[in-house]
Amino acid sequence: MLLRRIIIFLLSAVFIFAGISKIIYINYFLSLLTKYKLFPDFILPYLALILICTEITTGICLLLPKLRQEALICAIGLLIVFILLIIYVQTKDIDVPCGCFAFLKERRMGVSLAIQDVLFLFLAVLLLMSERKNLKFQ
Repeated sequence: MLLRRIIIFLLSAVFIFAGISKIIYINYFLSLLTKYKLFPDFILPYLALILICTEITTGICLLLPKLRQEALICAIGLLIVFILLIIYVQTKDIDVPCGCFAFLKERRMGVSLAIQDVLFLFLAVLLLMSERKNLKFQ
């Protein structure tokens, strides 16, 4: 039970902190989004806003038992998108910092980041399975 709470807090902190760091360094984050070349430039500010709000909301909702299951589903979706983005950047040989935490400007998108996100994805899936199991027995 304690380990479960620690993992929930960890995932929550990661999403909240990532979202807040993107707000603080919004211009830097927007400049990173242009380097991915996935969307037209005029869409990027809206995309950034949606991503930031989703990360922060997901992080907060992970701490709320009544919303945790939905937040875990959202976290899983975000992590899958982030992993796919890492794969895209690697296959297109785009040299760009990860942007996860905007102040970590030197962290590159690569294998270590993919492993980290896969680990977070694994933890989120385990928590979701645990949540669903607990809901059936209550």
